[in-house]
Amino acid sequence: MIEKAEVLYKKGHNAIVMLQQQKTCNNCSSRSICQLNRENLVQIEAENKIGAEQGDLVEVEISAPEIVRKTFLFYFLPAVFFLTSAVFSLRIGISELVSLGIGFLCLIIVFLILAMILRSNFRKEELKPRIVRVI
Repeated sequence: MIEKAEVLYKKGHNAIVMLQQQKTCNNCSSRSICQLNRENLVQIEAENKIGAEQGDLVEVEISAPEIVRKTFLFYFLPAVFFLTSAVFSLRIGISELVSLGIGFLCLIIVFLILAMILRSNFRKEELKPRIVRVI
């Protein structure tokens, strides 16, 4: 998602930018990084690799697809594995309690595997807003 913003000030390799709050902000999973003021303007810290200066109008990219992909992996896949293993165990004639235990065991194994994969591949920079262009 690309938003237009104004650079308030530089902060190291980042910049604090101000942009208008959008309707989608209410449902955004990254809204904790934003600071709202009375005029519904949002201040966020964005990566500033292009060297935008104070007062510049810029385009800021907020990476929602990456958040959605990682959320899908971490929540949907374990649920599918849990249900599949529990149902399969029931189908082959194992008791309900044991099937439930097998389902939970598969759930834990999938969470551990995903945690290792996501920890090794996860970079917070992917989620951080970044300035992509000075307007």
